[in-house]
Amino acid sequence: MSIVETSAILGNVGEFIGSIAVLATLIYLTVQVKHSRELLEEGRKIAASQVYQARVGFRIDIHMRTAGAQIAELIAKVHHLQDPEGTAGRFQQLTAVEQVQYRNFVAANIQVTENLLYQHSLGLIEEAQFVQTEQYVRLSYEHWDMLGLTTPPITRCYEATEA
Repeated sequence: MSIVETSAILGNVGEFIGSIAVLATLIYLTVQVKHSRELLEEGRKIAASQVYQARVGFRIDIHMRTAGAQIAELIAKVHHLQDPEGTAGRFQQLTAVEQVQYRNFVAANIQVTENLLYQHSLGLIEEAQFVQTEQYVRLSYEHWDMLGLTTPPITRCYEATEA
């Protein structure tokens, strides 16, 4: 066998080994991409779970504060259903300290609502919960506006539900 024939055979073997190496690399990369995608999805689920847990904790905190006699009394004073003056008149009847306490409570609820709107924009909120949030904004907006607590995200949500 001549050197030329040996070189040709070695060249063919090299090409064959090279093509197998390329195929093995492609298979390896496919497996790695799939694994990376699974890890990213798992990370997204963990992050969404943590956000949900924090949101629930925050809501529980608000409900626990509302359960306190002082805040519950303020809410009852402002939202008493049988008073013909309406919430604006009842709010004005509160003392200055009560008004601050009530406004702070309402502002906390608005922050929770804004957070829900933001999380919906990130795709972390189920549609049913978002619909409830929109309904809450629609029902509460005028009251929040009367208190001077509306924000651009809340206003945009309200205007979108009114359209």
